[in-house]
Amino acid sequence: MVAIALGGVVYAKKYPMSDGSATSLFTSSEESNNPKAVLWLEGGLRLAVGTKDGILHVVSETGQKVSTIQLHRSAMAPWTCLENAGPDLFLGGNRTGDLVRVDLREKKATKFIGITKSTIVGMALSMSQTQLAMGTNDQQVVLRDMRKLSKETHVLKFEHQSAVKALAWAPWNPHHLFTGAGTTDKCIRLFDVARNQLLDQVDTGSQISSFQISTEYQELVSTHGFNTNEIIVWKCHPKGKASRYVCPFDSLYEHKGRVLFSQLNHDQTILATAGEDETLRFWELFTTVKKMKKAATLQLSAQMIEHYLSIR
Repeated sequence: MVAIALGGVVYAKKYPMSDGSATSLFTSSEESNNPKAVLWLEGGLRLAVGTKDGILHVVSETGQKVSTIQLHRSAMAPWTCLENAGPDLFLGGNRTGDLVRVDLREKKATKFIGITKSTIVGMALSMSQTQLAMGTNDQQVVLRDMRKLSKETHVLKFEHQSAVKALAWAPWNPHHLFTGAGTTDKCIRLFDVARNQLLDQVDTGSQISSFQISTEYQELVSTHGFNTNEIIVWKCHPKGKASRYVCPFDSLYEHKGRVLFSQLNHDQTILATAGEDETLRFWELFTTVKKMKKAATLQLSAQMIEHYLSIR
C-alpha cells in the first residue's frame, strides 16, 4: 500500500489496483497543520504523519486514530522526513535541523537539538540500524551513531553543490553510503564513511530526488527531476572489481515531469513512483525474469497534484 500527502489529505492506494480510487487516511483541519511527511511503520499496519505544526499523528491502515505525539511548543517545527528505526520506533527530521526519536510504546518523543543548522531533507538508517545518515539543505551529509545520539555529530568532509535529499546504505558493506543531490550538483556519490573516502562519483545530468536499492540484484534505483525526469537503474560492483563501483544499467522515461518520490514494496519487486505529471506509477523492476515493465498508472486529479507539488 502506498501513502501520499496531497495538500491537507493523506491518501492510500493498494497495488494491484482494480480502479483509480484512493482511501483517505488523514485530513488536516486547516492549512497550518497540513501533512509534510508520511511513513508506514514496520508491519505496514500503522502510518505516521508529521504535520506542518510539528505534531506527529499515528493512524491505522483504515484511518483510525492510534495516537498523537506533541513536543513542547517551543520545540515544534514542520516535519520534513521520517525513517523507521524498529517495530515501535521511528525517527524524524524537521525544518530547523533537529532530530527526534519517537517511541510509540511510551508515547514519548526525544529531541536532539543542533544536529545541523539547516533543514534535514533526507534520512537513511543503515541495515544494522547503528548509523543514521541525514542530508541537509545546506549541502551536507551528517552522520550519527544510533547508540550515541546525544554525542557529537560527524559530517562527511565533502561539499556537495546542492541539497542532499537522496541517501541509501549499501546492503553489502555497512560503511558504504550513496548520496544524491539537486539541480546544481546532479551527482551520485558512493562514500566509505569509516574512512571518510569518496569511492565513486557519477554525473547523472539532472537533480536526484530519491534512491532505492535491490539487495538481491545489487542494483541502485535513482529518480530524477529537472531536466531528464527519468528513473535510472544502476548496477553496483561492491568489491570494486570493475572500473567503477556504479554503472548505468537501464533508464525509464514514462514520467512527463519531475519524479518526486519513490518506494520499493516489502519484497523489493515493485517500485512506486510519484511524479509532477499527475501520475502515481508502479513498476515491476526486480522479478525473477529480470524484465522491466510498467505495471500500472494511477491518474491523479489536477487539484490533487497541485496540492502535492505545493508541499514539496
